[in-house]
Amino acid sequence: MDVLRKLSQVPGVEVISSINFKHGLREKEMSGCEELVTLFTKQDLRLVNLRVLDLKRCGITDQSLDILTKVEAMSNVEDLRLNCNFLTNRSIFLLMMSQNFKKLKHLDLRKNKITSLNYFCFN
Repeated sequence: MDVLRKLSQVPGVEVISSINFKHGLREKEMSGCEELVTLFTKQDLRLVNLRVLDLKRCGITDQSLDILTKVEAMSNVEDLRLNCNFLTNRSIFLLMMSQNFKKLKHLDLRKNKITSLNYFCFN
């Protein structure tokens, strides 16, 4: 989590195009997933070129995704990897209604708590 804090202090942070938590968060850190998502809301973290956001195994919940969908820095994300988290059907609705994920081309939701995808979601 210190990584994002440090990023906000680096000149030229706006050129970052990919953030990947390669092995996710360790179990003892998962209680801090809200803090992780909240860091993306900081005004001084200008991730205008962010295209790939890999948050697999980070303990992301519907509540933390709700925060993330409101972050303007997500508006250019094309590839969002949220597999192996704690997301439910509500997360699909949040992503569909978000104004900040309009450029999304790839969404990975494998191994979450999603039970079904209703037909109306895709019409």
